[in-house]
Amino acid sequence: MSVVAIEHLQLALSGNQVLREVSFSLEEGECRALVGESGSGKSLTAMCLLGLAPPNAVLNAEQFSVMGQPLPAQGHRDWRGWRGRRIAMIFQNPMTALSPTRTIGAQLSECFRLHRNMDRRQARAESAALLERLAIPRAEQRLSQYPFEFSGGMLQ
Repeated sequence: MSVVAIEHLQLALSGNQVLREVSFSLEEGECRALVGESGSGKSLTAMCLLGLAPPNAVLNAEQFSVMGQPLPAQGHRDWRGWRGRRIAMIFQNPMTALSPTRTIGAQLSECFRLHRNMDRRQARAESAALLERLAIPRAEQRLSQYPFEFSGGMLQ
């Protein structure tokens, strides 16, 4: 069974076909890269896979699944149970992936609270533990810092 299977994905925006016949699969232990020219649809493909296609998008696919389970329709509330738990994306530019107006701790804790139903105290403790596992020094103190206070590598 494929971890990710997409067959003949098509996406239209305002009546214009922007993705045509995108097909790929990802088996356990494999690594894939979406490669193409600027504007070729790499980001849109990834956004569709996360249920984040633009609101006016019309998406069709013969197969669109993760771990053998069909993905919810774009915009459906079931995506909350998928994103962060079953599927996630690491954005290319770490400096823009996090909000500059919120602390690292607030942003990490939010993920644990939304996707793992933790209270604030549990989410903060898990956030600190995550930073420690990533070998980020002074993890507890770092939770009170903002993204601009981290290096690009630390943010990624």
